[in-house]
Amino acid sequence: RLAEMLRRLLTFWALWAVLASQPASARSPLTGPQLGPVQHSLDAPQLDVLSEADFERAVAQFQQGDLHGARRQLEALLQGERVWGDSRARVHFLLGWISATLDNQQQASANFYQVRKQEEHPLREPAAFFEARADLLRGHPRTAIAECGTYRETWPEGVWLDECLLVEADAHVALGNHRSAGELFEEFVEKHPDDRRIETIHLRIAQ
Repeated sequence: RLAEMLRRLLTFWALWAVLASQPASARSPLTGPQLGPVQHSLDAPQLDVLSEADFERAVAQFQQGDLHGARRQLEALLQGERVWGDSRARVHFLLGWISATLDNQQQASANFYQVRKQEEHPLREPAAFFEARADLLRGHPRTAIAECGTYRETWPEGVWLDECLLVEADAHVALGNHRSAGELFEEFVEKHPDDRRIETIHLRIAQ
């Protein structure tokens, strides 16, 4: 479902990079040893993230599953000041996705921030959500709650509006605010009773 939404949302040119087939880990030490945070939906979409010839090697490595190699190539583009404006934002977004997949949430947050802070960019909305998710998983639940609040204000009909409910709920669990967390989980369940994560969410509510 999210993959299709992303395909409709993003309208770049011709080069499609298939993102890693497995979602980033949802591990977190914040919520206890028995049950970690809900797996926030990161079904691998197809994103037209890069198109310029300079990116071809990085994209090829990314498509082949060489995330470390792709990351090195993309970082070299940024450090060499070879990309600017729209292209630079797209490099940051892909770097953020790679970092999240490799469970380097601090770097993912930093990359997604570089996209989210743009005044206008097609990737600004997804970057805002993924930044909040990364901040939760790197141990900054209050920041994640604030960022999801900003997301709701900026995109009241946003694609990731309901996913932010789960991010906020897990953040409240991390802070010990179980009543607030339960209310957010229940709100998500009411909206998505058939969600594939429903069993995990019910366990979270029961905690």
